[in-house]
Amino acid sequence: MKSSFILRLSTMVAVLAVAMGIGPALAADLSGSNAAPDPVIQLPGWEGTYLGATSGVVRTRGDEDGDAKTSTDYIGGVFAGYNAQTGKVVYGVEGELGYNGLKASSLGADIKGGVNGAVRGRLGYAVNDRLLIYTAAGLAAGRYTVKDGSVSDSRMLTGWTAGVGADVALTDKVFARGEYRYTNIGSIGSNTFETAGGPAKLSGGMNEFRIGLGVRF
Repeated sequence: MKSSFILRLSTMVAVLAVAMGIGPALAADLSGSNAAPDPVIQLPGWEGTYLGATSGVVRTRGDEDGDAKTSTDYIGGVFAGYNAQTGKVVYGVEGELGYNGLKASSLGADIKGGVNGAVRGRLGYAVNDRLLIYTAAGLAAGRYTVKDGSVSDSRMLTGWTAGVGADVALTDKVFARGEYRYTNIGSIGSNTFETAGGPAKLSGGMNEFRIGLGVRF
């Protein structure tokens, strides 16, 4: 009878040991079957710092030998800025430094552009993580030279600029840009140049069409 009891006890111990070995395996299997799916990797939003470069054309209207003439010249530069984003709304500030290759004539005087720059506020709408449409406006400044016969005078003129554009994400870091802006120079501060015929004021508007590439950080 004693041996029978020992046999039963041994059997119970063996069954318990097997059960304890199977339990963790079942728990691990069940845990794996209920695991959350792999996360979906998405492109980051438009918030953050960025920098890039643009090039394009600037169009002005003046006169040459008494006839109205539209001038198309090169313009280009570098830009840097910061975007903040709340939902679909993107807002920030951007600064740029460039060169305006303007060459035009007005009232017998030759006008040339030079180094220019701008500081603009931007307000945009993120259609998605790949497309941002925006409007931007702010202060603009540039160096211009007026030559009338043997007299040449250079001045830094200031004004305002406003435009619309779109940034398109090519990768999660690189984006392309297309933009139109109107810049009215000489409308803020002094705009008087010395010419052979005496003091003359320079002011007017320029239409700028730009494309560019940028990098987000």
